[in-house]
Amino acid sequence: MTLQTEPNHEPATEQPRTSYHADREPSFTAMWHACLRNTHATAHALPVFTDTRSVQLVPADVRERVRSVMDGFSRQTADAIVLMSVIRYRVLTERLPEANDRGVRQLVILGAGLDTTAFALPAWGNDWRVFEVDHPATQDWKRAQIANVGWRTPPNLVFAPCDFETQDLLSALDAAGFDRMRPAVVSLFGVIVYLTLDATRTTLRQLAGLAAQSEVTISYCPPPDGTDSVAMETRRKASPTVDATGESFIGDYRESELESLVREAGFSDVIHHPLTMLNARYFNGRPDRLRLHPIEQLLTAVV
Repeated sequence: MTLQTEPNHEPATEQPRTSYHADREPSFTAMWHACLRNTHATAHALPVFTDTRSVQLVPADVRERVRSVMDGFSRQTADAIVLMSVIRYRVLTERLPEANDRGVRQLVILGAGLDTTAFALPAWGNDWRVFEVDHPATQDWKRAQIANVGWRTPPNLVFAPCDFETQDLLSALDAAGFDRMRPAVVSLFGVIVYLTLDATRTTLRQLAGLAAQSEVTISYCPPPDGTDSVAMETRRKASPTVDATGESFIGDYRESELESLVREAGFSDVIHHPLTMLNARYFNGRPDRLRLHPIEQLLTAVV
């Protein structure tokens, strides 16, 4: 899911606004990413993250549209976009066992879209509660699709409907049974690039109010600086497609800028996941020469 906001005369209370229509399916970008994750799992040798589930929820006509859009990119850029969509999940899944060891038992997926993390947790994940936060209409659509493909919904998966135009994020979690007294791991993927600065500040302040030892892994987009042709092509060609859906790329941040926002919000520590480190760890020596480009970066903020 991606969230949007509109200008507000009282920015301190501005809330993220969902881009989903109240009676329609998830945004194109949410379904696009589900297709990208499947592409990595099925077209790239030795995938760093495997997700062939979420694409099953995407209607056939949307899959075809995604193929058409991806055909418009160069091969190198298309591969980099695919890697961007999966590395965030690889980083998150590697943080979960450590969190489990220190007693964390809550996972919040903010802007869940077609995320299927709850369906793929290892055995110890049965002790966790997974809260998917999304617009009520989107969750209804997703649950119908899950039923259509015949999946059994994990008993520890909790749908936390939240209309971001009218509801507070933490209040929506409270209503779904989230325990604010206990720590949580939170994913905030593909969200702040669509948010105004004020909405980003509001969201970060809310998340910084979670229990001690909670952590939030955030994906964010640095402003293209002209030094990487793949990042430039991605922004140039993806922007019109995204704009046509009613969303727009408006929230670009340099590493230092996002860290300042995170610390200002009240987080006690920040862990960066530099692309150089991720490339060395996951893509070094690959015969296909796949590697990450500065389309998106990752940061983990610790309460």
